Amino acid sequence: RLGASGYRRSSPGILNERNLLAFSQGPRHVGHELPLAAPVALPDVVELSTSPAHGCAAIGGQHDVFCWGRGDHGELGSGDFADSPTPARALDVDDVVEVRAGGGELGLFTAGHSCAVTSAGLLYCWGGNGSGELGDGTTSDADAPVAVGSENDWETVSAGIGYTCAVRAGELYCWGSYEFGELPDGTIDDSSTPVRLGSDADWESVSAGSSICGLRA
Repeated sequence: RLGASGYRRSSPGILNERNLLAFSQGPRHVGHELPLAAPVALPDVVELSTSPAHGCAAIGGQHDVFCWGRGDHGELGSGDFADSPTPARALDVDDVVEVRAGGGELGLFTAGHSCAVTSAGLLYCWGGNGSGELGDGTTSDADAPVAVGSENDWETVSAGIGYTCAVRAGELYCWGSYEFGELPDGTIDDSSTPVRLGSDADWESVSAGSSICGLRA
């Protein structure tokens, strides 16, 4: 699957017969002021997602995650806080069935973050965490994937602008920034851990950006 989000034009990659040509383009787009890099082929791509400043893909038989672009807040998950014009492997996460890149450059939210769901139902996030968008109970940036709780029934995730939403066992949870009212739980406080929204248990998917939309059964 191919997913892209952003507020300005970027060229994170091209899919051709399940191969990804990943590259960065232009100032403050994918690559964070890095020069345009020659396309790098990634074979057997099963998932792809981009933000305005970085991209991630799950590839290969092990469904490893590779990310590229801006990394000064740990968005690439490769163990350091450095940009990369070419794909770098995210540490300690595999068997990924869904990966999402979020955040970007809107107002105060200059940091991006990334999240992934594994085949075992585990949820990991990494990158910028100034508003608690990684869901690990802290507001510290992470340069490698951190687990969101210990539950193993996460189904899908979406990384927004300073916040994250995900579906677990049909229930909808969000966490991170309340700056634009993204956490519709009746509070006005940021949350660094998942907050359940409502009592419905038939959520199938969620999409987080500058607003939230979800699909129920």
